[in-house]
Amino acid sequence: MFYPDTDTNRRPFRRAGWILGTALLLAFAPAAALMAQVPAPPASTDDLTASGLINQGRAAFDAQDFEKAEKLLDQLVDDYGENPDVAPYVDEIRPLLAMCKVKRGVFDEAITLIDQSLKNPKLPAPAQEELSFWRGICLLRTNEVTQAQEQFGAYYANAAHDRTRRFEAFLLFGTGYIQLEDYAGAADFFADQIPKLPPDQKEVAGRARVVSQLSVAARQNAVHWDDLDWERSYDGMKAYSSSKIALGLFGLVLNAVIVAAVV
Repeated sequence: MFYPDTDTNRRPFRRAGWILGTALLLAFAPAAALMAQVPAPPASTDDLTASGLINQGRAAFDAQDFEKAEKLLDQLVDDYGENPDVAPYVDEIRPLLAMCKVKRGVFDEAITLIDQSLKNPKLPAPAQEELSFWRGICLLRTNEVTQAQEQFGAYYANAAHDRTRRFEAFLLFGTGYIQLEDYAGAADFFADQIPKLPPDQKEVAGRARVVSQLSVAARQNAVHWDDLDWERSYDGMKAYSSSKIALGLFGLVLNAVIVAAVV
């Protein structure tokens, strides 16, 4: 399956952090001065004020220490989320917490935070765009494939979004067919759509990765071309072996189609 890499040294996630950090920078500027006046709750884990949690959480995020950033920003939401004086700043920090959850692989919680963030009318447009893309990733990772395809389709349809990222969403839409085990649909989609990619975007297709998980069982049998559905004489192990052979053949054909389209 093709997912944008969330490793800290890879471009897509670094881009997300940079865009969100830049978009929210102005929101943090007044926060420290204003929230320093808000008393910390008596049982806070590190006895930090709201401004301290925001400043340290932001610093940890910028340093790509996502575990620490997640802990601090979670504490901010838990301790101050209901405080009317701090709630606006909790809204502004929530996108960073969402991306911490993505990095940490807590995709279900990330979806909730992203949805809450996208409802904020003051969320900067670049942050809206970035969160909309990663919402699709989180939906794929939680096996909400149809919803993920809808999300990627909506992202791609918005011509105002980053052009290269739109085509990444386009490819992720196609890989949704594979996750749904609709291999014929995936082959048809890629064969039809990849040749239509603009020349400057075919590099995006070249970075896509489709993983077909085979098994040693594929060596133990052959494909029964005259009885593909095993309607005449069913044998579970042989049928499983045949299915793995078919999956391998699909991968070879799909690779040939994509390589031909990109080259």
